[in-house]
Amino acid sequence: RSSFRIPFIVTAAMALLAAIILTAGGPLPRPGASPIVAAAIAAMVAIGVYAFAYDREGQTKVAIKDPCQSRQIPDTGGIGGALQGLSLEALDRAACDIGSSREELLLAIFDDKLRTQFEAKYGKDPRNPLDVGAALLGL
Repeated sequence: RSSFRIPFIVTAAMALLAAIILTAGGPLPRPGASPIVAAAIAAMVAIGVYAFAYDREGQTKVAIKDPCQSRQIPDTGGIGGALQGLSLEALDRAACDIGSSREELLLAIFDDKLRTQFEAKYGKDPRNPLDVGAALLGL
C-alpha cells in the first residue's frame, strides 16, 4: 500500500495539470470543456476516495517467523520455483545459525546501512562468505 502512495498522487496531479492545460486552451485544439471538467472532477473524486480508503485501512503486520522452525516454502513450480525454495532454505539455515530472521539477513545483504546495523547486532558481516557462507551452504 505504501509503495504506491506517491505514484498515485503524482499521477493524479499530472492528470489534473493536463486537464488545466487543455481547459486553458493549450497548444492542442481545444475540445469541448465539459468532458475536461468531468475528467477533472472524476480525478478529484478519485483522490478523495483513495485518501478515505487509505485512512480507514489498517496496515497488516507480517509475522516474522523463526528461521530455526520448519516452515512451508511456497511452491511456485519449475526450475525457478526449485531455486527459490533452495535459496529460502539456505537463508533460513544461515539466519538460524546467526540468530537473526531470514528477512533481516536478506535485507542486510543488500542494504549498506542495514548491513552495518546487522554486523553490530550479530557480530557477523552478512556479505562475508566466511561469516555466513558455511551456513548458506548447509555446512
